[in-house]
Amino acid sequence: MSKIVNHLYNGTVDLVFEDTRHIYTINGKKIPSTTGVLRILNKPWLIPWAAKVTTEKMAELLKPGVAYDELQIKSMLDEAKRANYTIKTNAGDLGKLVHEYLENFIKGNNPSKLVHDEARNSANRFLDWVNQHKVKFLLLEQMVYSKKYNYCGTLDFVCKVDGKLLLGDIKTSNQIDLVEYPTQVAAYMIAREEEFGDKFDGAVIVRVGKKDAEFEMMEISAEEMVKYKKIFLTCLKLTELVSTVENV
Repeated sequence: MSKIVNHLYNGTVDLVFEDTRHIYTINGKKIPSTTGVLRILNKPWLIPWAAKVTTEKMAELLKPGVAYDELQIKSMLDEAKRANYTIKTNAGDLGKLVHEYLENFIKGNNPSKLVHDEARNSANRFLDWVNQHKVKFLLLEQMVYSKKYNYCGTLDFVCKVDGKLLLGDIKTSNQIDLVEYPTQVAAYMIAREEEFGDKFDGAVIVRVGKKDAEFEMMEISAEEMVKYKKIFLTCLKLTELVSTVENV
């Protein structure tokens, strides 16, 4: 089991991340993560998408005029049922590849050029944004924890963009979730401001498409981030209340 220990609040808090179980703990006690808290948000698009990929898989497997026995039908249904998981896993592999490349670039490790076409195109779009806006990265992959609200997570980066101090997140998805993504960044911002007193000018979400290498950048002002902070704290409170019922 691999553990990463981060000493926060001038060494008075040891936040431990266990990568095999993907959990955070302090003094052996599990701490809610930002992504875990945000699972309480409704994602209405997931069900239609799952139904769509299941139907498409069945259409691919079924051949006109062919008679199928019970076992063949069961096998096709099982494969169709797993279609959404297969797609998410493959997309996740591509996203992870791009994300790792960008991490190494931000660290200044001069990573080797990506061979996979989609991954390389996604990475190049990010590099173009960095060069055009003279982006200066100040912090990467930093664990954060809020003593006040008792949650934690790991932010992607802090940077200067056109002279503005921004807290950033990299997403490898087909579109920007206009609620979840800014709310996740807001959670990191709350904790970072609490511990260090940082004064952010806002946040930036960078999306590199996992299918078509489309690049998208969403900048959110400090004023706009106020509402996303409220959304996160509401989700946190609701998650805590739900857990008291589930644990009875």
